[in-house]
Amino acid sequence: MSLPVEIDNIDQSKAPEIYKTGGLKPFIEHIREQVTGEVPNLETDAGRKRIKSLAAQVSRSKTAVEKPGREYLKEIKALPKVVETELREFVRACDALKEEVRKPLTDWENAEKARVSDIQATISRIKDAGLISYEHSAQASKAVDDLLAVVIGDSFAEFKAEAALAKDEAIGLLRQQVDELAKQEVEAEKQAKLQKEVEEKARIDREERLKREAREQAEREHQEAIAQAQRDKEAAEIRAIEAEDKAKREAEEKLAKQQREAEEAKQKAEQAEAETRARIESETKRKAEQEAAEKARVEAEEKQRKENIEHRKQINNAIVNALIESAGLTLLDARNTVKALAQGKVPNVEVKY
Repeated sequence: MSLPVEIDNIDQSKAPEIYKTGGLKPFIEHIREQVTGEVPNLETDAGRKRIKSLAAQVSRSKTAVEKPGREYLKEIKALPKVVETELREFVRACDALKEEVRKPLTDWENAEKARVSDIQATISRIKDAGLISYEHSAQASKAVDDLLAVVIGDSFAEFKAEAALAKDEAIGLLRQQVDELAKQEVEAEKQAKLQKEVEEKARIDREERLKREAREQAEREHQEAIAQAQRDKEAAEIRAIEAEDKAKREAEEKLAKQQREAEEAKQKAEQAEAETRARIESETKRKAEQEAAEKARVEAEEKQRKENIEHRKQINNAIVNALIESAGLTLLDARNTVKALAQGKVPNVEVKY
C-alpha cells in the first residue's frame, strides 16, 4: 500500500494529511505488510531471532509515526481529540500487531518453560525418593524396585543425563538404607532371641529353686516331726514303767497328736508349695505387663520420631522453596544449603523445628 510520505520522512508539512481520522490506517497496513509477509521457523535460533527483529521493527515504526504526531498535536490545540483518538487507535493496533507477530514465539517460549518445568519436577521427585527414610528394609527395597522401573528416555531431552544421575544417586542412597536396615533387623532379632533365652533360663532356674526349697523345707519339717514323735514315744515307754496305764494313755494321745502335727506339717508344706506356684505365676504376669508397657513406650517413641521427621521435612521443604523463590537458588543448591543449616555447619545460623 502506497503512503502519502515515507514513515521515516514524516514532518509538520505533511501532518494535516496524516494525522486525521483514518489517516494512519495506511501506515498500520504498510507496517503489517512488512512484518507478516514471512513465517520464520521457530525450530531454529535464527528464526526465533527474526521474529524478535520483526516485533522490534513494528516498535520502531510505531515510534517514527507517533513522535511527529505528538509534536503536531501540541501545535493544533483545536484538534486534540481527533488526533489523540487516532493516535490511541494506532498505538493499540501496533501493540496488538506486535503481540500478534510475536505470539508464535511467545507460545513456543511458554511451552518450552512448561516442558522444562515438568522434567525438572520429575527429576525432583526422583531425588526426593532417595531421601525418604523407611522403617523396614522391605519397604526400602520396594522403593529401589520402583525407581529401577522408572525409564529415563528421550522424553527428558537435554536433562536426560541429569535425570539418569539423579536416579542412580537415589537408588544408591536407598540401597545403602536397605543394607543398614537389614543389618539392624538381623541384630535386633539376634538380641531379642538372646534376651528371651536368658529370661527363660532365669525363670526356669527360679522356679526350680523355689520348688526345691519348698520340698526341702517340707522334708525337714516332716523328719523333725517323726523324730520328735519317736523321742516322745521313748520317753513314754520309760515313764510307763512307773505308771504304765497313765503313760500308755498319754503316749497314745501324744502319738496321735504328733501324727496330727505331722499331717499338719505336710499340709503346711503343700500350702507353701501352692503359695510358691502363686508367686511364680504373679511374677510371670508382672513380667508380661512390663513387656507390654515397654512395647507401648517403644511404639510411642517411634511414632514421635516419625512425626519429628515429617515436621523437619516440611520445614526443610519450606526453606528450600523460599531459597529458590527469594534467592534464585537452584533446587540442588537450595537442598544443599538446607542440609548444611540442619547439620549446624553454618556459623551463627540455626534452623528452628
